[in-house]
Amino acid sequence: MSLVYDNATCEQAIFTYAFSGQNLNNDNIVFTVKKLVSNFKRDFPLLFKNDYNGEGRPKEYYSDELLGFYVYGVYNNRFSSRKLANWINNNDESVNYILNDKKPKKSTIHRFLQENSLLINAFFHYTIILGINLGLIDGECVAVDGTIVKANSNNFRVIKIEEIEFLQNLILDYGGNWCKNSIWYKIHKQFNENKKQEDIDDLINEINDNLNKNALILLKTALISVDNMCYVIDLLDVLKANYDGKHTISLTDTESRWVVDKKGNMGLNYNYQVAVDSKNGMVVGQYLTQNVTDSNELFEMLHEIKIQMGINPKVLVADNGYMDDNVIKYAYENNIRLLIPDRNESSKTKSKNREKPYHKVNFTYN
Repeated sequence: MSLVYDNATCEQAIFTYAFSGQNLNNDNIVFTVKKLVSNFKRDFPLLFKNDYNGEGRPKEYYSDELLGFYVYGVYNNRFSSRKLANWINNNDESVNYILNDKKPKKSTIHRFLQENSLLINAFFHYTIILGINLGLIDGECVAVDGTIVKANSNNFRVIKIEEIEFLQNLILDYGGNWCKNSIWYKIHKQFNENKKQEDIDDLINEINDNLNKNALILLKTALISVDNMCYVIDLLDVLKANYDGKHTISLTDTESRWVVDKKGNMGLNYNYQVAVDSKNGMVVGQYLTQNVTDSNELFEMLHEIKIQMGINPKVLVADNGYMDDNVIKYAYENNIRLLIPDRNESSKTKSKNREKPYHKVNFTYN
C-alpha cells in the first residue's frame, strides 16, 4: 500500500505478528521437551482423556502444556509450584512458548502436580524406554546416590506426639456429647466464641498448658461440627502413624522427616534417591523416601531400575552407605557386579581424614 503526499510517496510498513519461540536459539532444550511431550501424547492418548471429557466448560490449560512446563521447570531446577509460578510472571519467552502463551496460577500448577503423579511417572518411563531404543541408555553401568531435598512444608507448622495423644484423649472423653451445656459444648464456647466458662476453668487451663498454637487450631476445627471432628480424628491418626519416635510431625507434609541437609541445617526434608546410566548420564530410576540414611535403599533402587529399564544393570556403583547383605545376595543371584567401597576405603577418600596424618585410615597394618 502506498500513500502520496505533495508528490512524495510513502511506503506503508508491513507488520507481522510475533509468536513465542521465534527469538530462541534452535538448540534450546525447550523445543526438545515440547516435542517429547507431543509424541508422548500421540502415543498414549488415554492418559490425556480428561482434557476432552465433553463435560462442563472447555479446559483452559491442557495436561500436555502443564506437563511440558513442569518437565522444563525441573530441568531448570524449579520444582515447587511457587517457583514455577514466579517463573511465568518473569515473562520468559521459553516459558511462554511451552505454555502456548498461557499464564496458569500457582494454584493451577499445584493442583496439576497433586492430581497427575501417574501421568508424570508415565512420561518418565517413556523417556527411559525412548533412550534405550535410541541407544542413549545401555545399562552397562548405573551409579546410585542420594541427596536431601526440601519438603514442601513449613518448619513451624508442626505438632508434638504428646499434643496428638492429648487431643485424641480429649475428643474421646468429651467429643461424643454435643448437647447444650455438655463439656464439649462449653469447650466450644470457650475457644471458638471466646466466652469464658468458669465452671470448667481447670480443664481449660489443662488444655492451654498441653496444646500449642497449631494444636489449638486443630481443636477449634474439631469443635465446629461432627464432620470436622471426624476429619481431625483421621488427621491425628495419620500424624501419629508418621511419628519417627523422636521429632515433631509436620502438619503440611506429614510424610516429611527432620533431616540435616547438605548445608548442615536441620529441616523437614526427604531423601531423594536417583540412579544414572553412565553412557549419557540419563536418569533411569528415582524416588523419594522417608529414611534419613541410604543403608536400606539400594535393594529398593535395584527393583526400581528393573521396572523402568526392563533389565538389570550389568554394573552398579554406589558409596559405602548402601552396603547391605540383601543387596549383595540379590546382585549375586542376578549376575550384577557391585562396586561399593568398604568402610576403610570410603574413609580414605574423605578430605578431612587425609588432612589428619595420624588418623587410623592413613596407617598401613600388617
